[in-house]
Amino acid sequence: MELLGLLFAVPVTLLTSTAFCFLARWAFTRWTFLRLICGVLALLVLLSVAIEVFLSVLVGPLQLHNRWGVIHAVVHHANFFLAPPAVACAIYLPCIHGDLRRGEQRILAIGACWFTCMAVVLGHIAVDEEDEEIYGVDGSGVPSRQSQ
Repeated sequence: MELLGLLFAVPVTLLTSTAFCFLARWAFTRWTFLRLICGVLALLVLLSVAIEVFLSVLVGPLQLHNRWGVIHAVVHHANFFLAPPAVACAIYLPCIHGDLRRGEQRILAIGACWFTCMAVVLGHIAVDEEDEEIYGVDGSGVPSRQSQ
């Protein structure tokens, strides 16, 4: 079933990445003040993602969740949804003033946004499988039959 979800995720994330990048390009050219705001927000989100990844590697996602509870869940889910657009904005904004043509800018931003979407989805699948081994499929603390 996970394979079907992954196969479905590829075109969906590509479509949403493309839509976001076209919308972002339109907004950045129409309202130039958004460039600074989105640039700062993108850097803050990427900093938050970097800190979460560092702490997850250092301590482990389960320990982070046990220590911080709801705060970790909120930050984690915000990072889950905001990381791909933040990557796209972080790539788009410097490219607007660069030598790249509009088509090259779009391809670069869409590719980075899509790659980040897929990395986030695959990361969540890996963490979910680890949680099933620790907590069990139904959260009872009994591991699933596959891991025994």
